[in-house]
Amino acid sequence: MESLLFPIIMLAVTLIGGGILLLFLKTSKKPPQTDAGSTAMQTAQQFIKKYFGDRKVAFAKEESDFRKSYEIAFKNGDKIEFDRKGEWTDIDCKYSAVPTGIIPAPIAKYVADNYPDNKIVQIERDTRSTEVKLDNRMEIKFDKQHRVIEMDF
Repeated sequence: MESLLFPIIMLAVTLIGGGILLLFLKTSKKPPQTDAGSTAMQTAQQFIKKYFGDRKVAFAKEESDFRKSYEIAFKNGDKIEFDRKGEWTDIDCKYSAVPTGIIPAPIAKYVADNYPDNKIVQIERDTRSTEVKLDNRMEIKFDKQHRVIEMDF
């Protein structure tokens, strides 16, 4: 089933973003299933449509280093990485701000209060923390309770 997830996400992202990708789908004798893979695909599609629906896709790829993940790159240079569950793990908006609806409210407030002239251009999260990068290259790391735990200037 996981072998079908990536081609389906690529197709969906291409359609949503309005870009045209040439997809080489592997043929499989197994019928499509509605399980965790389908849920992951739907989660990623909904996220892209909601926050990045106006952007055109440049490419999508599957990565299988330690854990399976997916990367979507848009023509304007923005990138999103999703985990195997379809949840975003890294969003990099090179020339624009990360959409505000993605940023946890306490983190957005902290940045607005302390760095009002800067915007968040990258956000990365894992099970223990969330890290943001501002357009002035400052990096701020927050714990699960959204308290600052590290800063890199």
